[in-house]
Amino acid sequence: MMRLVQQRLATTPHFSKSFVPRPRFGEVGTRTKVIANHFKFTKIPTKTIYHYDVVTASRSRTFQDCRGQGLESMGNDASGERCRAFDGVKNAYSPHAVTSGNVTVALPPNLDAPPTCRAPKDFKVTLTKVKEINLAELDAYVASKVEINERILSCIQAMDIVFRHTAGKTMMASGRNFFACGSTPAPIKGGPELWSGLFQSVRPGNKAMTLNVDTAYTAFYKAISVVQFAHEALNKQRLPANQELMFRDRSKLEKLLRQVIVIATHRRDSNLRHRVLRLSREGADRCMFIYTPEGGAPQELSVAQYFKIKYGLLLQYPKLPCLVVGTLEKSVMLPMEYATIAPEQKFHGKLEEYQTSDVIKIAAKRPNERQAEIMRLFASLKLHENQYLQAFGIEVNAQPMAIDARILDAPTLAVGDSRQKTPCDETWNCVDMRVVSPARITSLGVLSFSDTWRALEGQIADWMGGFFETAEQMGFGFNPKKGTKDNYPIHFAHSSPEGVEAALRAIYQAMGNAFNQEPQLLVCLLPTKSAAMYAKIKQIGDTVLGVPTQCLVLNKVQHASAQYWANVALKVNTKVSGAYINFRLAQSCFFTESTMLVGADVTHPAPGTDQPSIACMVASLTGHSADRYATVTRQQPHSRQEELGDCAGMFEQLLHAYLAKNNQSFPRRVLFYRDGVSEGQFAAVHDIEVRAIKGVLDCLGARETKLMFVVVQKRHHTRFFAAKQGQGMTNKTGILKAAVQGTARPTRYVVLHDEVHWTADDLQQFMYNLCYTYAQCTRSVSVVPPAYYARLACSRARHHLAGGADASGATGSASNGTGSAGIPKVSDKLKESMYFM
Repeated sequence: MMRLVQQRLATTPHFSKSFVPRPRFGEVGTRTKVIANHFKFTKIPTKTIYHYDVVTASRSRTFQDCRGQGLESMGNDASGERCRAFDGVKNAYSPHAVTSGNVTVALPPNLDAPPTCRAPKDFKVTLTKVKEINLAELDAYVASKVEINERILSCIQAMDIVFRHTAGKTMMASGRNFFACGSTPAPIKGGPELWSGLFQSVRPGNKAMTLNVDTAYTAFYKAISVVQFAHEALNKQRLPANQELMFRDRSKLEKLLRQVIVIATHRRDSNLRHRVLRLSREGADRCMFIYTPEGGAPQELSVAQYFKIKYGLLLQYPKLPCLVVGTLEKSVMLPMEYATIAPEQKFHGKLEEYQTSDVIKIAAKRPNERQAEIMRLFASLKLHENQYLQAFGIEVNAQPMAIDARILDAPTLAVGDSRQKTPCDETWNCVDMRVVSPARITSLGVLSFSDTWRALEGQIADWMGGFFETAEQMGFGFNPKKGTKDNYPIHFAHSSPEGVEAALRAIYQAMGNAFNQEPQLLVCLLPTKSAAMYAKIKQIGDTVLGVPTQCLVLNKVQHASAQYWANVALKVNTKVSGAYINFRLAQSCFFTESTMLVGADVTHPAPGTDQPSIACMVASLTGHSADRYATVTRQQPHSRQEELGDCAGMFEQLLHAYLAKNNQSFPRRVLFYRDGVSEGQFAAVHDIEVRAIKGVLDCLGARETKLMFVVVQKRHHTRFFAAKQGQGMTNKTGILKAAVQGTARPTRYVVLHDEVHWTADDLQQFMYNLCYTYAQCTRSVSVVPPAYYARLACSRARHHLAGGADASGATGSASNGTGSAGIPKVSDKLKESMYFM
C-alpha cells in the first residue's frame, strides 16, 4: 500500500496554485471593536530600492559588531549616497544605487584587548548588487491588486530590515527582540536575570502594512563573578567546606557556562575576554602544566602555583575546577575566582520549572499595563524623526489600530443523563454534572513518592475518598465485589528518578494480584512538581507497563476541593480504557456528514541537545461527533525538520483506525489542523503534506472524501485589548473574555487547502464551538482540540525521551505494528486510551 502511495507522490505534479482566498468576512455575532498592537503604515514607498550582498573574509570579529560603527559609509560614491540598512549578517539595502566592490570599514579600538592589540582595525568587505526591489509591488499587494509572490516577500523583508536596523542603532538585538543596555533587569532564582525589551516585526495586513510592537522578555546572564554565579546556579549559600563540587553539580555548572564569554580579572592592564569551552576535571591546585619562566628551566606547576608565582595571587578556592577557555586549538585554564561573566549575554541554558514560574510572574501583566508598556516602547523608537525611515519614504501612524471584532455565542453542550449545559463566560462547573460516557474502574493502585511522615497510608486513603466520591457523582463505576475503593494497594517509594521503574513494577504487580486482572489506573503522589519524575513515570507507564498514570502533587491533594477532584476525574476518564469523551456539542449541524478531525504537530529538541525532532498526529474516530482520538508518533528524518517526514504513513494508519470504528466507511470530510508552521513554511507544508494526504485518500479509494487543511498559529505577537472596558467584553480586571489571565493571545487560522467550501461564518463558528469540547477542563480553550491534542502527544513523546528512551515511535489506538529501529512503542494496552492527557 505505502509503495503505491510513494509512487503516486513521485509522479504527482508539484502544487503551484496559490493558497485559498478568504471567502468573505464573517457576520455572525455581536459586533464590537478591539485595539491591536499594530501600527499602520500611513505611507508606503513606491520607489525602487537596491539589495546588496555583504561578504567578509575576516573571521577575527563578528561582523555584527559593526552594525552601528560606520556601516552606513559602505558604498559611499561621488554622489554621497550610502547603504542605509544592514541586517548584521549579509543583507544591505539602500534607497539609492551605490558602488559595488571592495569597501573598507574602520573599527574602533578594542579596549578589552592587551595594550599591543588595541589599535583601530580596518574591516574589509565586498558589496555585490543582488537585485532591485520595486516597492510599488508591495503597495499593489496591500491594495489586493496582486497575490503574494517572491517579489512581495522580498519587499516585506527589506522593510523589516530597515526597522531592525533602526532599533539596532540604540539597542542590543537578540533574535527579533531588542533590549536597551543599562535597563533594570528582574532577578531570577538560580543565576540568570530577566531583561525586558521590545519585539517588532513588519507585517502585511488587510489592505495595510503594519508594524507589530510587543513586549519581550529574555533571560540573560548576570555580569557577576563566576564563583557567585556558581553559588546561585547550584542553589548554594556557600560552597562545600572542601570546595569540591559534586559530580552532578559540576556537570550542571559546566552545561550552564559552556560557550559563555568571561572576562579575566587577574591582569590590571587589560580585561581579556575568553569563551568557556568546559570545566577542568581537577581543581586549580591539581591542574598541572609545564611552565618555562623567562631565562629559566621548564618546571611543572599547578594553576594555583602559577598564579602565586606569576601574579602574586593566592587562590581562595584552589579546589574549584578551572575554566578551560579559548579555542579548541589553543586553550588555557583560568581560575573561576578570577573570571567575571561578560555583560549582555543571552542565557542559553534551559530554565528550570521554578525559574519559568518566576518569568511568568514577572511577565504577566494586566491588559491595561501591557498596552501602556507597548505604547511606551513604540514611542522610544522615535520613528517620526528617524532618518533611515525618511530615506526609504516610510511613515507610521503613532496610534494603534482599531479592529472590527465579533463576539460569538457559546454552544450548548451535551453532558450525562441526557442533560444539556450552556457555558457562562466560557466556563462551566462539572461538580454536579455527569460526563457523557463515564469509565468503570475495577483495578487501581496508589504509589506515593512522598515520605511516609508527610503522607501516611490512612491519609492517602482519606484523600482518595474525595476522588471516589466526586467520580461517582460524575457517573464513574467502581466494582463493589472486588472492593475497588477499599482494597487497592498503596505503596511508598523514594522521590528519585533512579528508583521509579522498580517502584512502578512493584505496584503494578501488587495491583494485578489484588484484583486478578490488568491494572487500569495508577495514581502517583509526588511531593513537589518535578519534570524529571514526571517524565520517568510517564515513560515507564506508557511504554513498559502499559497502564494509564495520573500524577498528583501532595500540597494540592492535601487541600483538594470537589472541583479539584472533578478536574482529576475528567483527565482519568479520557485515559482509562473503555471511556469516551466527557462532553460533546449538542448541536449537530456541523456533523451532518461524517467528519474526521485530524491534528498534527512537530516538537524540536532544546538548543544544545542531540535529541531528534518528533512528529505527532491525532485523529477522531467517530464520524458524527468529536470523540475518541487515536495517536501516531514518528521520529523526523532530520533534526529540526518541520515538514512531516512520514505524513502519508501516519495519516494512513489513522485512517485505518477510523475505518475500524465506522464499519469500514470513509469519512465524507477530513478537517486537518496543522500546528507549529510559520509563514515561511506554508508553501513546503502545502506541497508535501496536502499532497501526501490526498495521495492516501486516492490510493485507498476515498476519492469522494473532501479535505480542508488549516494551519494553526499561536506563536505570534498580535495582542488584542478592549476598546472600551465592560460592555460585556471584559471582566472586572479588564481582561478580554477570551483570556484566562493576562492579555489575550489570539489564535490565527490559515486555510491552505479547501474542498469543503464552508462559509467564513460556518468555519469560524465550528472551530469556536469545538474549543468547548477539550476533554481536560471545563472551559473553552484557545486552540481547536485536535491541534491541542497533537501538541500534548508531542510533549509526552519528549517526556519519553527525557525518561530514558532514545526516540518515540508509533503509538495510540492506531499503533498495531512495530516502530522504526530504536523507537520505543507505546504499549498496545493503551490503544483505547488518550494516554497523553
